[in-house]
Amino acid sequence: MLKLVFTPQEKRVLLFILATFLLGSGLRLISHYRLQSHMSQLDSLDRVFLERAKRLPQVSDDTPVSDESAATGVSGTAPLDINRASATELETLPGVGPVLAQRIVDWRQQQGPFLQEDDLLQVRGIGQRSLERLLPLIRVETKP
Repeated sequence: MLKLVFTPQEKRVLLFILATFLLGSGLRLISHYRLQSHMSQLDSLDRVFLERAKRLPQVSDDTPVSDESAATGVSGTAPLDINRASATELETLPGVGPVLAQRIVDWRQQQGPFLQEDDLLQVRGIGQRSLERLLPLIRVETKP
């Protein structure tokens, strides 16, 4: 029978190779489990995204989309009359949440109807940038 005899230097090299192999295998296992953890987080985010996407209005492929509606994200809707719109209707405008919608309604009740779209600048929370985003989506009718 053949007996393997190693010198002390050869034993150190073999020990180094064995330790490197074991360390590499351990690191591979750790990275695999971390990847699985991240994948489960991504799966839960995918589910949230898909649920929110289901709530979006469906647009058929044959519906024409204008350049203006592509820029604003609203398709085929008539501009909203800010003198007659309820707080709920105002919330459908981009950047207008429940608080800002209520401020618009309160301002209108206290000051009277808006005479022009630029009057929205007098409502706290609406600046020039917000107004520019809303202008294609709103109108002002002062007739009863």
